[in-house]
Amino acid sequence: MFAQDGRTGRAMTVNDRALSRIVASTSAPMLKNNAMTIILGNVGVPSERGVSFWNITTFRIYDRVLGPQDIKNEKLNVAGFEVLGYISVLTSSSLQPMYYGSVNAVVHLIFRSSVAIAQHDQALIHLPRSYSCTEPPTSGSGLLWAVRVSAKQVDNISSTVLGLFLQVNTTSLPGSGQVSSFYQQSLSLKYLYWNSTSRRWIIGSNQSQEAFAQASGTVGDPTPLVSQLQGSWNVWNGSMWKAAPTLDTTFVSVLRISREIPSGTDVSVHMSVNLPQEEITTGSRYWLLQVQHQQHGAVYATNDMQFSGFSLVWRIEFNVIPSLVAPSARTSLRLAFNQERRLRALATARYELTAPKSFNFAPSCFSAAEVLKANKLFVQCVGTSRTASLLSRDPRRIQGVNNSLETELLVDLPLSTPIDNRWKLIFSLDDNAGHSGHGEQTGFEIVSMKVDFLANNQMGASFVGYFTFRPLQDILQGWEVRFVPPPRQGYELSCWGLQQVSFPLKPQCTKLLENSALSLTIPAGMRLLEGQNHTVGLRIRNAGRIVPARMNLWNMVVRDVGGHLRDANFEIPGKQLKSSFLTVPETISFQQLGAGALLYTILIIAGRVLPPGVLTWLQVTAPQTLNLTRFSVSGLLLAGQGQIRGNVLSVPLSSSVAIQKGRHLLNIFSRSSTVQSSGNIWLFQALSDTRVEYQQPLIGV
Repeated sequence: MFAQDGRTGRAMTVNDRALSRIVASTSAPMLKNNAMTIILGNVGVPSERGVSFWNITTFRIYDRVLGPQDIKNEKLNVAGFEVLGYISVLTSSSLQPMYYGSVNAVVHLIFRSSVAIAQHDQALIHLPRSYSCTEPPTSGSGLLWAVRVSAKQVDNISSTVLGLFLQVNTTSLPGSGQVSSFYQQSLSLKYLYWNSTSRRWIIGSNQSQEAFAQASGTVGDPTPLVSQLQGSWNVWNGSMWKAAPTLDTTFVSVLRISREIPSGTDVSVHMSVNLPQEEITTGSRYWLLQVQHQQHGAVYATNDMQFSGFSLVWRIEFNVIPSLVAPSARTSLRLAFNQERRLRALATARYELTAPKSFNFAPSCFSAAEVLKANKLFVQCVGTSRTASLLSRDPRRIQGVNNSLETELLVDLPLSTPIDNRWKLIFSLDDNAGHSGHGEQTGFEIVSMKVDFLANNQMGASFVGYFTFRPLQDILQGWEVRFVPPPRQGYELSCWGLQQVSFPLKPQCTKLLENSALSLTIPAGMRLLEGQNHTVGLRIRNAGRIVPARMNLWNMVVRDVGGHLRDANFEIPGKQLKSSFLTVPETISFQQLGAGALLYTILIIAGRVLPPGVLTWLQVTAPQTLNLTRFSVSGLLLAGQGQIRGNVLSVPLSSSVAIQKGRHLLNIFSRSSTVQSSGNIWLFQALSDTRVEYQQPLIGV
């Protein structure tokens, strides 16, 4: 606790200080019959509610050993101010959204009182200046019910908020005891006032005549409608006219206590508010909460305006546009944003772009193109994990609409689209720790190149597997297409037996030591177009054991001549490996039968006798351009007629007869032989019910 001389403003010398006592000396004498003011600071308020009583004693001198000496004046048990119950607003209170100019933003206030609140008393919530409330609040705890919303000391008389009770502070007016408050329109000398006798809002030529218009209403009425309120208005404050726009606008929500609330009970209130259109000062952010008696209106609990409210920010509209969307690609990222208002910065503005998890900005995060710009918005970009910090030393230039403000950054993309795919952009000005603007935007999708993988599914088998892929951009000469088997699972790739299939030229094939990968280099004169299917066949040796599905993922990556990733798929599922003692050749041949009819023959070899029911179906999928007409089998007993649906043949096998060891033939007849651009690839499958026990891709010859 400290003491200050109210006459001079100087600090008094504190001689002694205790829990509830202070002894201080003045630098100037206290004269008889002259008012003396002492200001006490850092006074601790008692925890109990009630009227405070004070003892005031003056002494001639203070002795350091004996203490105060020679009492001159003394007054004991002087009634002072009343100590009220304290209302604390919890930090879990929230406001959404928190943007300037937001309409119908939702305030969730949670507070508790240090004293019990009686049933039927009223809780008053005074909103900060420039906030407005369009409808009564609701109670989340069920302890309150709304009475009304009032507007006090209106500063814009040219508009009346419909649905609200307009309540102005009582002031003394010259020459009339009937009028409690009134406003004057400066141009035509019209007055708007509340007549306490007739209980009406009145517009007249002076404060005592009702010559113009009137709107009746009482305190309990929901809306006194006031008409003809045009022009600039002044208000009489008891001694002078004052321009109405200089007054504070304060909306007050009044709630009735539905049942007694014990001290320390959390009370929850939801309110819909309209936020200020312009920036407000720190001192205008505070909320006042009060509880008053129902009968005489005395306040007995308050928060003393200690709740500083919520930090409002400007909304930032922005977009992020990548040049690549391939998983794990390093791409340039165009940040385009709006800034309609001129930034109120003296020297610097800092923007901070935060990406979803798994993105990673380069340490120096300008793209190569941005570095070469002569007149870029920001002079520095520092990347830290998923955050890019941008610095401007000329904030005056950061103003524009329709996403006309742009900068280009460098970022590494994740393997897949994040579940929480929100980007955030904030800005702060000069050395301010808090941010002044905020925006959130749903990000773009990470798109893998579409890849279909046709492969044999037998353990240890050696075969040609076919990759059909559809790139998201053209693959040019000199670029690398790399195929990577599941690491450390026993797969092997080989350049021997490479099948061009739909490739117009044979690529250069290189076996890589790392992960047994295979690299194909696009030769001169060759270009694989985006959005089209391209198929190539690679020699593969399967693992000699079962590989779990989560570890059985193949990778396919496209890199440009500089080694930069341009397209990729890191989650190409491998086949579930089996051991079925069944084989078919890797090729399928045909005979022309005349009149456009073709006969295709598949040789099926059983390595041993397969017990009845082990295999129940044979299924052959032909290229989509072929129209299958009929089939025949040799050496296999069927369970019924087969089914042909377009280019798919299903053959039911007998479940009561074993498949004998040796060779069996499946003949398939077709009337068309147009070959797809992606290759003449067939797929043979042997199934047990719906499980694929054997699979082999075949290429037509």
